[in-house]
Amino acid sequence: MANGTVLMLVGPEYEDLEVWYPKLRLEEAGYEVKLAGLGEREYRGKHGYPCKPDGTVRDFPAAGLVGSASARFTRQASWSAPSVTVPGCSSPRGSCAAGA
Repeated sequence: MANGTVLMLVGPEYEDLEVWYPKLRLEEAGYEVKLAGLGEREYRGKHGYPCKPDGTVRDFPAAGLVGSASARFTRQASWSAPSVTVPGCSSPRGSCAAGA
């Protein structure tokens, strides 16, 4: 059973390590990680890694968003949510694993 569900945002030319590293660490910690995009079927990161989102940001209810690009991303998606702080995350960009 998962500890909870985390929604991560992906978009055109996403920063590969800012998606894949926390995604893998969160899954290792027992969280279910869903990827949300703006509507494309697949995105390519800045270094070429493909990413197929599980849906769009409108498909997932969320309490808030974390990350430096959250505001820009949500403006593009015409969707908004308050920012939240992840316990144990000291990264100003919000891209860290739980308890890391």
